[in-house]
Amino acid sequence: MNVRSAISSRKGVFTVVCLVLLGFIGCISIPLGDPEKSKVDDKLLGAWMSAPGSDGKQTMFTVQPWDSRTCMVSEFEFSKDSGNIKPSGRLDWKMWIVDVKGTPFASMEMKNAQLATGPQTEVYASAKLVRDGDKLTLSVVKDDVVKNANIATSQQLYDLIAANLNSADFYGDSLTLTKVKDDQSDEVGKVLDAFNGNSK
Repeated sequence: MNVRSAISSRKGVFTVVCLVLLGFIGCISIPLGDPEKSKVDDKLLGAWMSAPGSDGKQTMFTVQPWDSRTCMVSEFEFSKDSGNIKPSGRLDWKMWIVDVKGTPFASMEMKNAQLATGPQTEVYASAKLVRDGDKLTLSVVKDDVVKNANIATSQQLYDLIAANLNSADFYGDSLTLTKVKDDQSDEVGKVLDAFNGNSK
């Protein structure tokens, strides 16, 4: 299910895009938690970068406030060729934090421009967050587990996650990110320039 390819048609938008987040998951139609009851975690703000994978690809996340309760998260996947950034794909999310029995989860709603091509319902994803210093590990709840449980409400999703909080089979593979420090901001600029078509 590792799908990371360009979106070329309306039909393919959610076949591809919903599988892109962390490489192997799908989206669901139920959000976790209520964004109106959340609060921005300032420690998550900024840029986060993964190490190159076995395929040479990296992922950068930028996190900035959407409002006092939620954040705008942009996900950039890229590779490097002789030092040049080669963009692979981008996703944009509205994110809010939900506490599940003392464990923080990122509840995400897709906000990509492709949504304008028509109404979609499966635009949500949930990920467990584990922070250790300048490291952040995301473990995304598998969409098929949620769908097989016939979840119909946000509260039912919360209860399902709470019941499987530490179950390895409940999550897809994890992705570990490192916080980009101020003196490393040039790397962030290079990625953004490449996605904006300004790379040299």
